[in-house]
Amino acid sequence: MDLNLSFAHPVYLDTLLDYQKVLEQRNKFLKDYREKKESNWEGQSGFKVQLVQLGTEIIKRRKNFLEQIFPQAQKYYQEISAGMVNNSQHISIIDHMLTKEKLKLEYKPTFFARRPEEMVNNSQPISIIDHMLTIEQNYLLAFEEAENREKSWGVTLIGPHRDDIELKINSYDLREFGSQGQARTAMLALKLAAMDYLATLREQTPILLLDEVFADLDEKRTEYLSNLLEKKGQVFIATSKEKELGGKVLEGKKFHIKENQVLES
Repeated sequence: MDLNLSFAHPVYLDTLLDYQKVLEQRNKFLKDYREKKESNWEGQSGFKVQLVQLGTEIIKRRKNFLEQIFPQAQKYYQEISAGMVNNSQHISIIDHMLTKEKLKLEYKPTFFARRPEEMVNNSQPISIIDHMLTIEQNYLLAFEEAENREKSWGVTLIGPHRDDIELKINSYDLREFGSQGQARTAMLALKLAAMDYLATLREQTPILLLDEVFADLDEKRTEYLSNLLEKKGQVFIATSKEKELGGKVLEGKKFHIKENQVLES
């Protein structure tokens, strides 16, 4: 996500680099404080203020990016899962069930863990704490609550460097309950949606890099995905099992890596 955002908005990369620089400085202070090389805890407050300012901007931009790409990602997920080649009307019962799978996504800042009951009750595809408090206020409260742990551990525990993205199929956590095929399809759907976002924003078609993208897909879904990728401009697909490639992908140029050399076949 950070890579896509940096391509889309260079100012985001500047903010991210500034954040990482301040984070390193604060972590050094926390380490020194834990090792008794620093005695004035207030010495880190300036770093904390900068982290909140920069981190809030990062969180807002990440949230906006996910909101922009998520509807298209959900569409890609359902289409690839069901393998709807050419919008065929002849869909099996299993395929029909797969079209009912709904991909959900939650961006979860580290201060989200402060209120687990809100995670349970939240039904929105993308959520972030913004009820009675602003992001900045939640951020500062989380820093206050983490103060003793940060003193003990000597590291910054709050901020976008520790944030998480949770993917769900319907109400089930994909990492805990999803199959490899579901996880692979979800990540592919997000990557394709991000590519569409960049192509629209920059008016240029990005080069798409994929690794073992056809693994865990049956013949029908492989055929559908092959036809889809054909429309995505220049695509590089890495695989250790050439037989998994299908459709018009097989008509493209092939390269093999052998003894540290790249050979065209």
